[in-house]
Amino acid sequence: MPHFRRSSNPRSACAHALRRTRPGRVPLGAAPPADTTAPITTASASPGPNANGWNNTDVRVQLNAVDETGGSGVKEIGFSLSGAQGGTGVVAGSRAAVTISAEGTTILTFFARDNAGNQAPQRHSLCGSTRHRRP
Repeated sequence: MPHFRRSSNPRSACAHALRRTRPGRVPLGAAPPADTTAPITTASASPGPNANGWNNTDVRVQLNAVDETGGSGVKEIGFSLSGAQGGTGVVAGSRAAVTISAEGTTILTFFARDNAGNQAPQRHSLCGSTRHRRP
């Protein structure tokens, strides 16, 4: 733990504390490095489509976001659905699950935002779901 001593010159006290801080630790009062990088979001659908590119059951899409090492952390994931199924949502944290159950083709658009306000560009994932009939 850093040792602090009184000084009439605040700069010398701060300089002393900085010299006594262990490597890899941020001294008290020091600002962390600015986070300017948006998080990265990936999507994985389950179950996967058949040989024709369709499903005959509901499709669950898992969205996962990660911020860079030392970043501010993922705040939320936002998504919207259009096509056969519509809807929007924002989920706090770095994971979200979206279920596509409408028959036809649904377009899922998603993004992540970190705690510093950086937002990744919106990404699209095409998901098709059919029920009781084949395309």
